[in-house]
Amino acid sequence: MNHKISKAFQSLYSAWKAHRHSVKKASYTIIFFAIIFFLIDQGKEPWTIAFENWLTFMSLTATTTIGLVVQAKSFSAISIKKAPPLLELIRIWSLSSIISVIAPFFAGITTRTALLIEEGMTFKACLSTSVRQAWLGMEYALLAGAVTLPFLNFSHNKKLAFAFFLAWASFRVARKAIYFDRLKSMFKTPIRRRDESWFALQILTMSLTFFIGFNSIGAKIPFEMAIAISSITVLASLIAFVPNGLGITDTIWILIATQYGMDLTQSVSLSILLRASHLTGSAFALLASKLFQWFFTHCKNTR
Repeated sequence: MNHKISKAFQSLYSAWKAHRHSVKKASYTIIFFAIIFFLIDQGKEPWTIAFENWLTFMSLTATTTIGLVVQAKSFSAISIKKAPPLLELIRIWSLSSIISVIAPFFAGITTRTALLIEEGMTFKACLSTSVRQAWLGMEYALLAGAVTLPFLNFSHNKKLAFAFFLAWASFRVARKAIYFDRLKSMFKTPIRRRDESWFALQILTMSLTFFIGFNSIGAKIPFEMAIAISSITVLASLIAFVPNGLGITDTIWILIATQYGMDLTQSVSLSILLRASHLTGSAFALLASKLFQWFFTHCKNTR
């Protein structure tokens, strides 16, 4: 009986492995068109509210740009090999961030890996550092949730916080004593505590984005709620089938916004602002990195 169950699971896993990319792309396509139809059904009012809050949009763009710089720096800090210069990493992160929203699943990561290899990193170094970055991102998202959820007023918040704490502790211990050879080699190079601080800063910059966005449109949330939203957003983005958790994280934002006094139209407008500022912030960081690179090259050549 156990042999049959094991064989059935192996067959299911083989089928998933063979068709996972098709399933992910199909999921992305379905969610993408569902969002388009939903926005059409909402009419022009959410867009009008978004355009009226142009100062909020500029603030969100600024915090998003800072967040991209922090992400690029966190990759450099924990890289197992020498990473490209920071300006080049910002360019790569910005470009891949833009592509990950508008292209099928993993296109952004594929672009990032290709550009990193072009800059001299090996595929193994790219993969190992990306896994380390995702792992630490998960750790700090869980820790942020564990710390802030007990202070929020909703049912089962302390139980959820305890679950987050157990998950964080499990990830922390697993990173120190990994038994899987493939993962063990990726964490063979130790991660310094000061390098981990960049991941805490990632959560804080993302939290500032949510704090400004939610409070500017009409939902009066405390900063600890913004941290909790950041925690949930990071976790949803890492486990979702679509780039940046498109559709998944938006639903979470809308649900939270409606619980804090915003109507559906305002909540949709908030989601539009957050997504649009992410794209604009990425584009701004890309342009700024190219301009700074040109400036430094020009100054070097004129000496």
